[in-house]
Amino acid sequence: MEDLRLIANPAHLREIEVKVTRKKYSPKHEDQLYDIIRARYDNIYLSPHTIKHIGKMIDGEIEEVIEARRINNCMEYILTEVIEQNKFDFCLPFD
Repeated sequence: MEDLRLIANPAHLREIEVKVTRKKYSPKHEDQLYDIIRARYDNIYLSPHTIKHIGKMIDGEIEEVIEARRINNCMEYILTEVIEQNKFDFCLPFD
């Protein structure tokens, strides 16, 4: 039963301290994002509020990608450990 709890919450497997350093979102970033969007969609006006909203949506998507990678790495680690710990070798007799 303990194994199932660990799979359900893999954070309990080991204590990993993840330091994430992020650069502050600055008006310069908004200007760069505006330039990129303007180059692609030059026939539409986008307000600064819309640019901020698009920036937040991009940040949200990036966070989801990071989270998915963390989950995949954790699951890969769990599966590798389970396979290594439960590995068995046997020979099947040939008639």
